[in-house]
Amino acid sequence: MDSEHEAQDELVEIGGSQYRVHPAAAVFPIMSGREFDELVEDVRVNGLREPVVVSGDQLIDGRNRVRACAAAGVVPEVRELTRGTDVASWVMSVNLHRRHLDASQRALLASRLSALSGEVTLGQAGEMMGVSRASVARAAAVEKGPEPLRAAAREGVVSVGDAYELRGEDPETIKQLVEDVRSGAARNLRAAMRRRGIEGKPRKKDS
Repeated sequence: MDSEHEAQDELVEIGGSQYRVHPAAAVFPIMSGREFDELVEDVRVNGLREPVVVSGDQLIDGRNRVRACAAAGVVPEVRELTRGTDVASWVMSVNLHRRHLDASQRALLASRLSALSGEVTLGQAGEMMGVSRASVARAAAVEKGPEPLRAAAREGVVSVGDAYELRGEDPETIKQLVEDVRSGAARNLRAAMRRRGIEGKPRKKDS
């Protein structure tokens, strides 16, 4: 199941009130491991530097910060999003400068957030995320492709360009190729295809 669909049923508690996670907030991955531990420690030592943002009963931004505050025993400050704000475009603007994202990740996020927005086109989303409209269009095509390929692209296991070129392959072949890359048996999809004797050359790099 896609993370956006999962998040529609995800509730978080802040100061005794419950908020439903907005689909735009679910586009960005949950922190784990060392990255999350460092955030928890920072909150424990310095408090929450940036309020979480809500709109009515929905959490718009701060999913990871809420979790970190809970782990650190801190009640997070809450700020209400200005009424009438397009949530998807606001989320794009905030997170572009906050996270270390490569071109493929930015293209995928632009595609998914554009789909959630009623106002932002693929081209506008690409401009906001610093990638070309063509890259966002390829990402949108990948989002409609087989689940194993879509998941691998979202996780950064394969690039959007490679995933785009392979989206027409049968799902079982895609699953095997992705597993080769994920397990380290192949460095990338190009190497996985050579390993399995499959014709064709995925795009070398997403632009």
